[in-house]
Amino acid sequence: MGKVSQARKMLGAGVYATKLLTQVTTQATKIAKKMGYDRIVDACSSDDSMRDFAKEIYPKLTSDVKMKITEENFVEHMITSKDSLMKKKKNQKKVSAAQRKRK
Repeated sequence: MGKVSQARKMLGAGVYATKLLTQVTTQATKIAKKMGYDRIVDACSSDDSMRDFAKEIYPKLTSDVKMKITEENFVEHMITSKDSLMKKKKNQKKVSAAQRKRK
């Protein structure tokens, strides 16, 4: 396989992965919003909570998405996404404020 063919193959895989993650994220966000803000806040409190939350969401994804991504990969994606979101101070403040309101 020539360099151009390899580059096209890699680019195609990258585009496919990006589209898949966008599709997964869109569906997961819609499902999570239906579950409620409090459940989202709880899920953001730790990796274990996010793992449980993601395992609850996965069966609700469309079969098309579930054919393309395993539950294990989905859970890891959700934990990674949580970590990225929680690095932002404004999100940390939102979660802390929501947790204080409930106490």
